[in-house]
Amino acid sequence: MNLIRRSRHRPPPSPTPPPARVDLPFTVELHTSGEQVTVEADESILQALERHGVEVPYLCRHGICGTCETALLAGAGAVEHRDSYLTDEQRARGDAIIVCTSRATAGAQLTLDR
Repeated sequence: MNLIRRSRHRPPPSPTPPPARVDLPFTVELHTSGEQVTVEADESILQALERHGVEVPYLCRHGICGTCETALLAGAGAVEHRDSYLTDEQRARGDAIIVCTSRATAGAQLTLDR
């Protein structure tokens, strides 16, 4: 006797993707010159600084090497750390930012030691 068993399996529901991150402009103040630089929604702090002729050392532009680590003098509470370089302890101290990937919340101002 042959028994045929049919079963309909559905794949498990897909997890809900996280909401899309919307980047908005913010301002960076350069402590040494007092210059204000607007970081547009579609650029990194590093790109905005380069656009204004500020030289910042970098290698990867992906937040993993730490070459562009910059001292953060003000605005630590507004930083969105998007790098893989700084440790949780360093982020909690709030005295450094990886400018190739990390950003500030919309409308915030960061002061960098540049």
